[in-house]
Amino acid sequence: PFGSQGFCLPGFSILFGQISYDLSTSMPDNVLGAAAKNAGILLSIGVVTHIFAQVAVILWNKTLNDQLEAIKLGYFAALLRKNTTWYDRQRIEALSAQYMEDVGSLNVLFCEKMNSLFHNTTMAFSGFIVGIIVGWSYSLLLLALIPIVAIGGTVFGLVMSKQQDYQASLFARAGSVCEQTFSFIKTVKSLGGEEHETEKFDLAIRTVRDKTIRSNLKVALSFGLFFFSMLVMYSLAFYLG
Repeated sequence: PFGSQGFCLPGFSILFGQISYDLSTSMPDNVLGAAAKNAGILLSIGVVTHIFAQVAVILWNKTLNDQLEAIKLGYFAALLRKNTTWYDRQRIEALSAQYMEDVGSLNVLFCEKMNSLFHNTTMAFSGFIVGIIVGWSYSLLLLALIPIVAIGGTVFGLVMSKQQDYQASLFARAGSVCEQTFSFIKTVKSLGGEEHETEKFDLAIRTVRDKTIRSNLKVALSFGLFFFSMLVMYSLAFYLG
């Protein structure tokens, strides 16, 4: 079932086009019947897609749970094998936050990225095959517009990859302040440094908030550019069709 739901979208696109055609060419008395028939087929495709997607998510989660414990132990063992000079170059108080961030990213990898990879790959190949079979001339014309979408997708992907690493470093830096305070809580308490540490953590959190807002703004703009390029392609397809 990995990526099987990708085969359903080309079928949905064909039926969607058929509905548009029926609404524009059928007699008024026949429009309702044609629309009801196509709606039933679309509902069936939706149910099948939902089942395939649920099975894929369940299997990816099972794969993650089977490997996560071994990966955690291997990651921790790798940290212990580092020599003292490596730790001297690191911010020790941020290691725990970085460890949890790296392990948590595995959930995104297995449950989202890998599933999306199989889904998008099968959708691309099946869409290409269906498009060539149904209308090769129209499909070749739309293929010529793919660079527009590719540019938008490339910009969005680059911004997302950079901003994820940037935001992770920001939260690790803020978490290191809290980690360091709790590690020396007796010293902080004996010297009456609670207010100072609170202000220090508050400053770190506000810095993370402001920089995260600016970072998310860049992501939103790139996301808008990507969908704008897709909608331009869809609009031209409807116009030519």
